Amino acid sequence: MSNQMNINDALERLNTGKFSFQMSDCIASHIAAQSQQLDNLTALNEQRGFDIMQRDLHINMLEREVSNLKMLLSGALKLRGLLSQAMETATEAKEKLRTIDRPAMRAWVSGIEHRLSVHGESFWRAVERVLNDQLPRAQEYVKLAEKFTSDLYSKFRAAA
Repeated sequence: MSNQMNINDALERLNTGKFSFQMSDCIASHIAAQSQQLDNLTALNEQRGFDIMQRDLHINMLEREVSNLKMLLSGALKLRGLLSQAMETATEAKEKLRTIDRPAMRAWVSGIEHRLSVHGESFWRAVERVLNDQLPRAQEYVKLAEKFTSDLYSKFRAAA
């Protein structure tokens, strides 16, 4: 408080035209203190800007990961829908097969069995390969999402 009064007294004396080295030192020390405080605030502002850029980058990366997970989930749901439709079609075909005469049915079934033996295994291998290829990536995304939520929760708790 006395330093503030000294600066006020020094400025008042300067306005009246009186000059002393003590007054000059008081004004110079006050300017230096204000300059240091301004430098501190500038550094703090730059650090906050950097923190905000890092947070935005992290959010962007998480949004991209969520988008990729949505695509994977969408593909899995479509595959499930296709399999469900295939099962329904197979059930309907089974019922229709019961109404077909035996010799024609046997010929038709043998043709289907042949096509299934040729194409069915490659289809299931392809499905299995896709699921195996995407499983580590999906697990990685789940871990990143868990880490992000735990970090976010800890920051909220720290802020509270």
